Amino acid sequence: MEQALSEVQDPFNDVLDDDPDEGNPRGNQDMYWSEKDRQVIGPCQGLTKAAAACLRKLTAAVKANGDSAVPQNVAQLDDLADLSREISPSIDDLALCLYPPMDYSGVENNVRQTSIISDRKKCF
Repeated sequence: MEQALSEVQDPFNDVLDDDPDEGNPRGNQDMYWSEKDRQVIGPCQGLTKAAAACLRKLTAAVKANGDSAVPQNVAQLDDLADLSREISPSIDDLALCLYPPMDYSGVENNVRQTSIISDRKKCF
C-alpha cells in the first residue's frame, strides 16, 4: 500500500496503455486513489500500525506475566486470546476496503470495529 501511495498518479499507467485509435483515455480511475482517498489512508495506516504494536505488546506481556496457575488468570488469558483473534481479521477487512475503488462505508465500519476491540482491551 505504501508503494502504491508513493505514486503521484495512476500506478498502472505503464501497464494499461490507452488505445490511441479510440480517442478517449481509459476509464480506470477506479484503479488508483483520489486525493480524498489518500487523506483517509494515512490515519488508517496509523490504526493498522497501532493494532500491530498492541498485539506485539500483548504477546510480550502474556509471555512475561501470563500465569495459568490461578483459574481467574486463565479466564483473563482466555478473554485476551478471544479479543486478539478479532484484531487481525478486522485490520485485514479495513485494508481491503482501502484499495481502489475505496469503500468509504466499509472503512468507517472497520475503523469503528477495530476501535471497539481496542477499547475492550483497555479493560485488561
